[in-house]
Amino acid sequence: MEYRWGLFDTVEERTVYDIKGLLEEDYTENEIFPVRAAKKVFKACVNNTAWREVSLRPLLDLLKSEGGLPMLESNWTGDDFDFVTSMARMRGLYGGMAVVSLTVEMDSFNTSSNVILCTYTHRGIDEELNMKAHTYA
Repeated sequence: MEYRWGLFDTVEERTVYDIKGLLEEDYTENEIFPVRAAKKVFKACVNNTAWREVSLRPLLDLLKSEGGLPMLESNWTGDDFDFVTSMARMRGLYGGMAVVSLTVEMDSFNTSSNVILCTYTHRGIDEELNMKAHTYA
């Protein structure tokens, strides 16, 4: 776990904690649509029972529909796979968020060349926010 002690870190942490508290409240029909939608999406994202029930099936189905991935399928050939088209389609489906993120950086072992890094996309909520409220008091 990473600990930060600056004033801005404390303010940011408290603000995010407060927003999380607001999102956990039940929505009402008289709230504006973006607030209702944010609360519904947040509740769906933190519904661990539903996540355990569906497991990785939706993600695996999505990846398969986009041409699959070699590390998931032993007989993958890539003949029908177009990475750029697949990423664009997924970004369109998920509002700009992709399952993975690609960056080009200088190779730390050989500074005369670059490497392509493939990482998972930041989920937007730090792991610490899933901890109980008393840890932020």
